Amino acid sequence: MVYDYISYKSLLVAQDALFWSKFSALIGLASVLVTLFAGIVAFRALNQWKLEYNEDKKIKLMDAIIEYNNTLITIPKTLNDDPNHVNRKLIITAFNCLQARCTIYLSANPNEELSENMRMLRERQFEFLAGGVYKSELALYANVMLFMNLK
Repeated sequence: MVYDYISYKSLLVAQDALFWSKFSALIGLASVLVTLFAGIVAFRALNQWKLEYNEDKKIKLMDAIIEYNNTLITIPKTLNDDPNHVNRKLIITAFNCLQARCTIYLSANPNEELSENMRMLRERQFEFLAGGVYKSELALYANVMLFMNLK
């Protein structure tokens, strides 16, 4: 009779052990799922910098276009009356900044329309420096670039 009682108690202890092992396995499974979720979130967060970097290129290009337009506003209509070449240097500096920002942007985001407008602006810039066109034509191309739908 004592043996039956001991066997019964062993059975109860085994049932309790089985319950707690199932509970422990479920906790372990939840831990694995939480860790997997954290890994996915971390992986996505690590790739977020690429989107921010591309957006930063776009913003800096737009800032360069605005700076170029502001420089166009401050200089005279033509560069004929610029004995110390101050205005010529200002517009060349602003244009070089714009061209560099456009090249950086286009290296990551090919855009045929933006590339074509930059080429036309470059040609008009050289003509403006030679006295062939007015600054209003330069402003027109720059404004088209500014309001272009960039990706």
